[in-house]
Amino acid sequence: MTDTHKQPRAFLAAFAVLAIVVLVGSVVALVPEKTLTKASLPSAAATSTRAARVCQGPIVARPEGTQTSDADFAGGAPSPQVSMNAVAVDPSSNALYGGTQSSQTNLDPASSDMNGKDASPRLSRVDAEGRAADVDAESSALLNSVYGLDSLDASTILTASTADETAPVLDASQAHVTGSGDYRGFALARCAQATTSASFAGLTTRAGTFDTLVVSNPGTRASRARVTVYSENGVEPATQGSDIVVGPGETARVPVSTLVDERETVALDVEVRGTALAMSAELVRREGLVPQGTENVQASEPSSSLTWPGVVLREGGNAHLALARTARGGEPGDAAQVRSEEAFATARAFDAQGKLVKEWDVKDPGQGTTVEIPLDGLNAGTYTISLSARSAVAGSLRSSIASGARQGDTVGLPQDFAEYAPSEAIDSASVLALGHGAEGGSLTLNSEHGAHVSVAPIRRDGTIGASTSVDIKAGHSVTVNPDQLGKDPASIAGLLVVSQDGGAYRGAWSQTAAADDGGTLVTTLPLAANAARATGMTVNLEPR
Repeated sequence: MTDTHKQPRAFLAAFAVLAIVVLVGSVVALVPEKTLTKASLPSAAATSTRAARVCQGPIVARPEGTQTSDADFAGGAPSPQVSMNAVAVDPSSNALYGGTQSSQTNLDPASSDMNGKDASPRLSRVDAEGRAADVDAESSALLNSVYGLDSLDASTILTASTADETAPVLDASQAHVTGSGDYRGFALARCAQATTSASFAGLTTRAGTFDTLVVSNPGTRASRARVTVYSENGVEPATQGSDIVVGPGETARVPVSTLVDERETVALDVEVRGTALAMSAELVRREGLVPQGTENVQASEPSSSLTWPGVVLREGGNAHLALARTARGGEPGDAAQVRSEEAFATARAFDAQGKLVKEWDVKDPGQGTTVEIPLDGLNAGTYTISLSARSAVAGSLRSSIASGARQGDTVGLPQDFAEYAPSEAIDSASVLALGHGAEGGSLTLNSEHGAHVSVAPIRRDGTIGASTSVDIKAGHSVTVNPDQLGKDPASIAGLLVVSQDGGAYRGAWSQTAAADDGGTLVTTLPLAANAARATGMTVNLEPR
């Protein structure tokens, strides 16, 4: 496989503790299986004293000469920049206890917050040239910091630490909006955290698409990412036993079309040997000469039970569920939740009142095989989609909308789509950074057994606004709009969601933006269970 995106490497000594270096280039190499040891690799547990996130920057245009089964794109380039917001909160902050405790202190610091702004998490950034960039973060007496950029033109690493050198709660996201052309779309992406394994579903290499795996190494040693590709044909043998080698401080952008020939549905499993890597995927879609949208997606974990709250199906749109029976996964699923004995899985759609609206049975695609299911029969609205399978699967859900003006003599309207990752259950707090502010967005919360939740805006000036109380009945969903969180949605850099009674909830942020032709662009981002102190990570050590 050839390297598709090289930049010079640089090292920044100022960040020696975390050894953060520049994410500016990529070294991609395929290593034959015979050169790799088959012995069990040793592992070690590491506990982070800082939080780090990798923001990948703008979607990169397909390089000239890239081998695909389609003719050149019709024209246009992706926007050369993204906007970004980051929110860091000290784990001891009263804000993580939500509206009740905060209102008791009128948002004043408690005894643990005595140092006020001076004790807020410290944020730093390394730019695309390996230099320490200026970070003018805002903070408040509630031990939180906020940092935003209206224009970021390349990948960057954000780090955050607290006064006592514990890892703070950190969330960062970037927004990429291209109003016209082949890359017309709205992509909101969570800046990735380094991990040792990842799965991606819902990819494709069919004509007109350009999906790309993005792998970044924020460490000081080279690391290997073993990628296994799955499709409707099963495990793709050409990808077995080959590694992507990513040097320290480098980013590898690997077009999926260089891993496998034209396929309708593709999934990836990535296992890391060595330093943990930050991973995401860029999706660029087109049908003939009609743009179909762009999206950035985060990695997910396979499971036999998956839930997507807040799936927005718009008038004239459609939704599809992509699944893959990959090699990774957990315990077997609950067969009683699968409707038919002949089915491998059952997908269900619930409305905001928890009413079952529609069910779809999924036939067993076979181990190592992918499948895509149209979620037909749904009217426009907001749904919670659940999947119960007999064994673990990787899954992704896509909701598309056609709008705007036809381009030239093309037949169909341009489209955009939101790619929903499965949402995890959260029984404490969640910090959600909003890379495009809150204008045009909404947060949908769902609870299986019921929960009392508070939602507070985190503004770009560092202040945390008054919280809104949300009671979620068992099985129901509640949508919170920006106007419920105060004035000026554009000033909101993030949201703080807290369970007040320990009840578990899930959530997804949905957002729209206007295309140049007056059409609607869409995107989404799930809540994450990220408001906890640092925990150990198991690292697979590379044999020397």
